[in-house]
Amino acid sequence: MQSRHKRLQIYKELFGYIKPVGVTLGHKNIRTKGKIKRVNRVGYFIPFLQSLQGFLNLPEVQKFVVNPHQSTDNMMYDICDGIAIQNHPIFQRNPQALQIVLNCDDIEIVNPIGVHVKKHKLSMFYWVLGNLPPEYRSRLTSIHLLAVAKTQDLKQDNMGCKKLLQDFLAGIRCLKNDGIQININGRQQTIEGFLAIFPCDTPAAQWLGGFKEGVGFALKPCRTCNISKEDMKMHLDETEISLRDELVHKERCGEMENLSSAALKYWSKMWGINGRSCLFDIDFPLCSALVHDPMHVFLEGLVPLELKLMLYQFIYVDRFFTLEWLNGKLSNFSYTYLETDTKVVALDYTHFHGEQRIKQTAASIHTLSLILPFIVGPCIPNGNKKWLNFLCLVKNMLLCVSPYADRNTVGQLQQMIYTHHSVYIEEYPRASFTPKMHYCVHMPSQILKYGPARYHWCMRFEAKHTHTKSKKWKNFKNLPLSVAIKHQMVMCHSQASNINNCLYEGDEVNEGAEVLPHENFPQLIEKLCDATNSNAFRDPATIVFVTDSVKIHGHKFRPGCCLRLNYDENEVPIFGKLTEIIVFNQEKLFVVDVMSVDHFEEQGLCYILVDSGKQAVVTYHSLSSKWPLNFHLYNKQCAVINQYSHI
Repeated sequence: MQSRHKRLQIYKELFGYIKPVGVTLGHKNIRTKGKIKRVNRVGYFIPFLQSLQGFLNLPEVQKFVVNPHQSTDNMMYDICDGIAIQNHPIFQRNPQALQIVLNCDDIEIVNPIGVHVKKHKLSMFYWVLGNLPPEYRSRLTSIHLLAVAKTQDLKQDNMGCKKLLQDFLAGIRCLKNDGIQININGRQQTIEGFLAIFPCDTPAAQWLGGFKEGVGFALKPCRTCNISKEDMKMHLDETEISLRDELVHKERCGEMENLSSAALKYWSKMWGINGRSCLFDIDFPLCSALVHDPMHVFLEGLVPLELKLMLYQFIYVDRFFTLEWLNGKLSNFSYTYLETDTKVVALDYTHFHGEQRIKQTAASIHTLSLILPFIVGPCIPNGNKKWLNFLCLVKNMLLCVSPYADRNTVGQLQQMIYTHHSVYIEEYPRASFTPKMHYCVHMPSQILKYGPARYHWCMRFEAKHTHTKSKKWKNFKNLPLSVAIKHQMVMCHSQASNINNCLYEGDEVNEGAEVLPHENFPQLIEKLCDATNSNAFRDPATIVFVTDSVKIHGHKFRPGCCLRLNYDENEVPIFGKLTEIIVFNQEKLFVVDVMSVDHFEEQGLCYILVDSGKQAVVTYHSLSSKWPLNFHLYNKQCAVINQYSHI
C-alpha cells in the first residue's frame, strides 16, 4: 500500500477495480510558449464486457437476470413490458437476455459564470442494466460509467464518437449475434443482450443519431417523423404524420456520403440529417429507440413556457392577483416532508418579460405545477380556458411521469395532448410552438413501445453527475482520465463496502418504541392478522415496533401522508391517511384511516376527501401504488392530487 500504483493493483485484484482505457479521437494544435504544438485528442472508456461481467457476478444482480420481472396483467410497469421489447427477436428467444440502457449528457464542472466555461465541458456516457427492476436501477451504484471525453475534442469531427464507443459497440454486437461466454461465479455461461433504449436530452439525441442538433432552426426538427417546422401546428396527432422509416433513413445516410457539397447541403436540410450515426453498426432503431425524455420535454420545456404565458396573463392583464401575493403564498405554503427538497424559488418580474423563462429546477417545476392549483385555483373564475388548459398540461405531464401505464394511458394521453395543443394555439396565438410541444405527440406511441415514460427520463442519470461535480477539481491536465478514475474508485468502494447487497442496503427505520398490540391497538388485532396472514397478533405477549418514519426503496413514509390503496369498480381511487407505522418480523405495516372521495374538483385538479370512519391495515408490498402522496387544503377542504396514476 506504499504507492498509488500498488494500491490500484490491490483494488484490481481484491475489489474488482477496472482501469479506464485511453483512445485517441484525433489531433489538435495548441499554442504553448509561443509555439504551435500538435497533440492528441484523447477520451477514456471503461471496457464494457469486463464491467458487465463484474456486475453480473454479484448474486443480487444474477437473481434479477435469471428471474425476469415482466408484467403478469394488462399494466406496464417497466420498459420490458413495451411491445418493442416484447417483440424483439432476441427477447422472444431468450427472456433472460440483457436489456442495456445507454445515456449521454454534457456536464460543466467549473464555475458556470467563470471564464473557463466550455473549455472543460465533458461528455459523459453511462449504461445501466434494464433487467433490474426500476427501484434498483435508479440507484446511483447501478449506473455505470461507459466513457468520458472533453466535448470539444469529441465533437471536432464525425469519427470522435465512433472511436470512443467502439469497445461498447463491439460488445453489443457480440451480445446480439451469438452471445458471449462470461465466467459468472466460476461457471461459464452464454449471455445474450441488446441495446434497448437510449434516453438523453434533445441535443445529445440529435447529435448521436446524426440528426440536426439545432432543432429550433431546423426545417425537420424531429428524429421520429418527417414533419416540417411549419406543419407542426397543423398536425397534432401522430396518425396524421409520416413517421421516419429505419431503412429509408439508412439509405439516405448512405446517399449523403456520395453527394457533392451543394447537394449535401440541400438534402441535409430537406431530410433533417447531418450524417451517419455510429449506432448503425449495431442495428439500433434510431427513429424510435432514441426516446424523448419527459423531464426535458415537460419539466424543462412545456410547463415553464406555459406557466410564464399564463401567469403573465393572470397577473398583468386580468389582475386576478399580484406577483407579490403569489410569492408570499409560495413562501408560506405548507410544504410537506415530501416537498421540502424541491421548494419553489420566488418568481421574479424578469421571468415574465422578454425571452427569459421561469428559472426553477426540473424538480421545483414539478412541485410548482402541483401546488399551484391549491394556491391560485380558487382565485381563477370557473371555466377560464387558459387555466383549464394548464391543468390539462399538468395531467399530460403526470401521465408521462407515472410509474404505471396501460392502453388506457395511451388513449387518454393521445386525446389530451391533442386537446391541449389545440387550445394552446387558440389562447396564445402569438406564442411560439416549440419542437418540444411536437415531441409530446409521440409520447403515447413511445409508452406503448417502451413502457411507462417515467423510465425514459434522465433524472437519475443527471443525479449521477454528482460523483463528478461534488469534487473541487484543481488539476485540469487530463480531466477525463481524472474523472474516470474517481468514478471507478467510487464504484469499487460501493461494491466492496456493501458485501451483502450493493443494489440495496435495506429499509431505513427511524427510532421508535416496542409496544404490545393488545394494549395499544386492541381494535386492530383482526386486521393485523389478516394483513400479515398470521395469528401471532392474537397472542397478548406479541411485541411490535412502532416508528414515525420508514424509508423503503427511496419512498419515505410518515404519519400524515396519503396512500392510494386501490381503485373501486368505477375507477375512483381509494385513499388512506397514514396514522401508524408498525414493524413486525421485518414487515412494514401501515395503519390508515380510509378516506372517501366526496367529489373531484376540476378547478384544483384534486379529489376532495372526507373521513369514512373506517380503519385498515395494509403492508407495503400490498399497496397498489408505492408512492406516498401529499394532503393539502383546497378551500379549507382536505384534498389530494392522484399524481402517480395510469389514468
